[in-house]
Amino acid sequence: MTLSELTLRRPVLAVVLSISFVVLGIVSLRSIGIREYPAVDPPIVTVTTSYAGAAPEVIDATVTDPLEEVINGVQGIRSISSTSREGQSIITIEFELEIDLAEAANDVRDKVAQAQRALPADIDPPVVEKADANASPIMYVTLASDTRDILDVTQTADSIIKSRVETIPGVASVRIFGEQRYSMRLVLDPARMTGHEVTTDEVASAVAMNSVDLPAGRIQGVTTEVGIRADSRLRTPEEFEAMVIRTGGARPIRLGDVGHAMLAPQDDRTGFFELGRQQVGIAVIPQPNSNAIAIADEFARRLPGIERVLPSEYEMIVGYDFTVFVRRSIDEVQETLIIAFLLVSLVIFGFLRDWRTTLVPVVAIPVSIISSFFVAWVFGFTVNILTLVALVLAIGLVCDDAIVVLENIYSKIEAGMAPLEAALHGSREVYLAVVATTVALVAVFLPVAFLDGVTGRLFREFGILIASSVAISSVVALSLSPVICRYVLTSRTEKLVPAGDGTLLRESDACLRVYAPWFHARPMGVDCALGSGWSRGCLFISTTPEGACSAGGSFEYSSGRSRPRGVDLRLHRAGHDRPRPTPQTRSARDQSHLFDRWSPRGIAEYGGRAGVSRGTGRARASAGRGISRRRADRR
Repeated sequence: MTLSELTLRRPVLAVVLSISFVVLGIVSLRSIGIREYPAVDPPIVTVTTSYAGAAPEVIDATVTDPLEEVINGVQGIRSISSTSREGQSIITIEFELEIDLAEAANDVRDKVAQAQRALPADIDPPVVEKADANASPIMYVTLASDTRDILDVTQTADSIIKSRVETIPGVASVRIFGEQRYSMRLVLDPARMTGHEVTTDEVASAVAMNSVDLPAGRIQGVTTEVGIRADSRLRTPEEFEAMVIRTGGARPIRLGDVGHAMLAPQDDRTGFFELGRQQVGIAVIPQPNSNAIAIADEFARRLPGIERVLPSEYEMIVGYDFTVFVRRSIDEVQETLIIAFLLVSLVIFGFLRDWRTTLVPVVAIPVSIISSFFVAWVFGFTVNILTLVALVLAIGLVCDDAIVVLENIYSKIEAGMAPLEAALHGSREVYLAVVATTVALVAVFLPVAFLDGVTGRLFREFGILIASSVAISSVVALSLSPVICRYVLTSRTEKLVPAGDGTLLRESDACLRVYAPWFHARPMGVDCALGSGWSRGCLFISTTPEGACSAGGSFEYSSGRSRPRGVDLRLHRAGHDRPRPTPQTRSARDQSHLFDRWSPRGIAEYGGRAGVSRGTGRARASAGRGISRRRADRR
């Protein structure tokens, strides 16, 4: 028992099966992400190390080289690049496309931990991030205040905004541009230092010894225990100026004797200004292959909560959002998808000219397209430009199987069968043809998913979605389409495509009159025009009365090498009102009455040969030889 026979005997099964496909596709569409293009970014891990005050040469020799030596042992590395600048070392490791980013980052952390003993003692611990240090932000917001200085603005951005944005899934890091950190700046006077014979090393040692926070024991009672800490950290400029640098002389030498302390920005050489207003920018850096639109949507949901906890004197503005352009691109492709569906439906209706028959292939389109999103969710794909383009292309393919099933079932109904019997016999006859067509299309598009490199990653989703939509369409055509034909199509003997009113025939005569001079001057042009002539012939046959052309016939033109003097092929309209025989009694003689309408004068004026072959009968007219016909009964 085939799938068509099973669903025809149990039509509810076909309906439930198609509804299940649609439901799975809709649920999957809500779960998969949206991107501009497929995830083709290579896994990148960045190691950032800070060494305050060190020259680039020192950074390269003492930090970058030792780290690169141990990182080279990680598997799957494609390339390593490093940058050594004043006070900072940045190492970027790019892995192969098939390497998992989380595992690669863990391997790099293990290697960096092994190399820390070879690094300088006063260096900051290296930071390993799953992102490119030079990656472009997908969005940033600005924070400013008219009443607070830039130090307070930076502190607020770091403690309130950055901490809440970093927890968004898919965010690699949050950078603050134009930040000004609090620091205690010690301004030393060289002349006074020379008079007191004080060096900068002594000042640095004094700061390290006097600004400490150490445990000093604990006090135990009967029911309580209190810890004691020796907190001697210096916090105000006055405390720093009162710090003792040296003792042993007539009086101790303090910092105020050789300079002064002040609270100022740590680095006042950089800043972020907009229209003359100093502010800070908070940039969101995504992880490689992350969903930028999902990050932007989550940030938009958290933005009202962030604004509520901000003090009223601060102003936060979204300065840049890269996902706006991504959304516009996706919306344009979605509009194209809808337009393609409407055009395909109109084309099908234009040829079938009946809403009942048009319903069969049109229903198969959304079922197949929506169901393909479930395949995208299973494989971890996203909705992007290429996947939507694949669905636009698939719209013209998923309706083919349903049209084949519809045409064969309708021909059975025309022959006098009941709809159920016609659906059973018609679907059984084209069962293997539909399966063979589906396998052929899948064999064309599926190998695209196995390409290597960036090209393979780029078109993998494209090929798999087209192949899956075509495969689902064959299931729908063999299950739901016969059921719809059973209940929608009725027992009737009129033609699927009604007889035309002669409009296309008149258009054909007009075209022939226009092309006749060109054919007269160029005999080879007749052969070149056979392609367009065949297409017009197909339209011509579709508008002729029912007895003119039978299913499976052919309409062909053949031209000789003799030079034509012109062509005026006209059809007599006299036979249009001839009574139409039933399909059971129609013979080849009846079917060939179309050929009697060819004007002998027009055939004689045509220098070539015009022939029409119909099934097993064949009629041919040749200039100068008269007209001969040979008829045979339909087999």
